[in-house]
Amino acid sequence: MLQSMTGYGKAQVESPSAVVQVEIKTLNSKYNDIQIRLPRNASGLELKLRSLFLQKFVRGKVSVTIEVELTNYKLENWMNVQAFEDIYNQLNGLSNKLGASKNELFKLTWQALEQNKQDADLDEITEQVIVDAAKNAIQACLQFRVQEGEVIHKSILEYVTTIGHHVTLVQSQDKERITSLKQKLQTEIKRLNMEYDNNRFEQEIIYYIEKLDIQEELVRLQSHINYFKQTINEQNSNGKRLQFIAQEMGREINTIGSKANNAAIQKNVVQMKEELEKIKEQLLNVV
Repeated sequence: MLQSMTGYGKAQVESPSAVVQVEIKTLNSKYNDIQIRLPRNASGLELKLRSLFLQKFVRGKVSVTIEVELTNYKLENWMNVQAFEDIYNQLNGLSNKLGASKNELFKLTWQALEQNKQDADLDEITEQVIVDAAKNAIQACLQFRVQEGEVIHKSILEYVTTIGHHVTLVQSQDKERITSLKQKLQTEIKRLNMEYDNNRFEQEIIYYIEKLDIQEELVRLQSHINYFKQTINEQNSNGKRLQFIAQEMGREINTIGSKANNAAIQKNVVQMKEELEKIKEQLLNVV
């Protein structure tokens, strides 16, 4: 089943010591690009988290934001009390000099306090909470991408089925084309009142028609369509393989168009190209 590269997932996990929130946004990209924003005191988990995301996201741009709020830290664990008093006294003197309010002084002191809190080392329980929250967010994001993939899957199947319908039309039109081509050549020769050897004429017609024959291309195109449908219905999302198959379909369609030399067939070729372009556009967002 197809999986979209566009996705979103969010999760929050709480423990006695922290509240962790993880948000994941994914977009389409040719390569696997994972960007993780972590608090400074959780930077030691980056490699472990990156490995986790690489296992689950094989293609696309993945942006991860992780926020950690510590909730059960004693003041002495994450603040140098003497340093805090020094900061307060300095700011108090400055506020008196500048005429700043006590509220502004408290706000600046609290910001310094919070910065020390964010720099505090995390315990093992909090680190595990971060990992658990990341796993939950990944699951939510993957589910989102699967749902988006189902919509893409339905659309692409409609497009490729339409191409198959045009292949059937071209096959029936091709029989009439060959008969019409023979009659046209014979009529033209009679009009010119030329003498010719019937055997040689038949040989020339066969040679000419072989150069314009599109049966092999039609057979290969139908084979590509069958393989495309088989691949799109597999359990794994095979976006790259489907793109390669679509490229091969395009080659056969172009060859049919260049060899057909028939207005009705050319019309079907144009419509097949339109459907194929829709498929290629959708596949750009498939894992």
